[in-house]
Formats: sequence, structure tokens, C-alpha cells
Amino acid sequence: MISYVGCTPTLRSLVITLALVAACSETEPPQLGDDGLAVAPEICGYEVIQGRDSLFTIQAVTGTVPVETFYSYGSPVANSANTGFEVADRTAVLVYTDTTTGLTSLVITNDAASSDTGGQAVFDFKGIGKGTITVLDNPIDNYRIKKNTATAVWDWDAFSTDGIAITFPTSSMCVDITAQFVLGANGYSVYSGGTSISVDELTYAPTPLKICAAKC
Repeated sequence: MISYVGCTPTLRSLVITLALVAACSETEPPQLGDDGLAVAPEICGYEVIQGRDSLFTIQAVTGTVPVETFYSYGSPVANSANTGFEVADRTAVLVYTDTTTGLTSLVITNDAASSDTGGQAVFDFKGIGKGTITVLDNPIDNYRIKKNTATAVWDWDAFSTDGIAITFPTSSMCVDITAQFVLGANGYSVYSGGTSISVDELTYAPTPLKICAAKC
């Protein structure tokens, strides 16, 4: 018979010690709903990280329509995103939540239809996981999509945009965005929703820009 004091074995056995480490793990069990299924953790915004620095936390922009409708590619302005968040000569970044379905999307737009200059860019996205690419702006551009990553090679004309929307089944996500090459835009404009809309301006960097769900 083996006796224990808390999680410390009185018998110094490697096998038993390893078993106790597993049994006494501090990992919290998942929270279960009434149906017995795991409940997604509550999210209190999205942390914006560049390199090793946590810069700030943003809130999702919310709406009652799917992200495809929110992005409104080509209408009313042709060859362009029509979210209202486009910025001339900048890459706009925001998280959008459809409150009707609970689906959350990372939305990226390059430039604005008001700009009389075009541009080019190559962006890498990592950490897509179960996310689905729901908007391709412009659909004829070069997109390379793998299981957990995507690369967008954009080339847009004056008075138009390029961009993407990646939709996740829950509000929990953590995506790396790396601008490999950009011509015609000069940094990120990162939007936050909530009770009022705010924006932070960032420069492109060789290290990824991370947008990660922040648990409460």
C-alpha cells in the first residue's frame, strides 16, 4: 500500500512519481455546458503583439451581417472593399464579429478607393487553424493556402483595394501577420471597436504582427 501527503509520494518510485505528476497537473479542466460539451473561454478583446512586445488590446467591430456583406467587395465602389475602414496608403487591420452567428473574422484591407496610387504587397498569415478564408479581394490575385497558413500576393491599381477576411468558428484565434514586401502603403492602421471606434498606427516590421484573443 502506498500513502500520499497531498501530491507527494512517500515511496520514491520513478513510475509512481510520473503518474502523480500527471494526476496532480495544475491544468484546469475545460468548462462544460449543459450539453456536456466544452464551452469556449470568454474573450475580453484581442491583444496586439509585435515581436516580443504586447502593444495594446483591441475590441472587435461588431455587426449583424456576415463578414462578406460587411466587406462588401465591389459595391458600391467597384474593385474595392467598402467596409468604411479603408485608409489611403495604409493596411487596415480589424477584428469583426457577426453578432447574429457569433462568427469572428480577421479583416485586412490595403489602401482605399480614394487613393490615386496603386500598390503591391506580399503578406504571410500563420495560425489560421480552423479558420476559413471568406473574402478574397481581389479574387484574381495570387493566394497560396495551406492547412494552417496562407500567403497573399497583392497588386492593386489606383482607386481600388486588395485584402482578405479569415473567419473563425469561435472568437478564440491567434494569427501572425507578416508583411514581406509592401509598395504603395506605409504601415498598419489597427482599429478597435467597442463603445467607440479608435485606431492605432504601426509601422511594418520584419517580425510578425500578432492578433491574439485575450481571455478574461
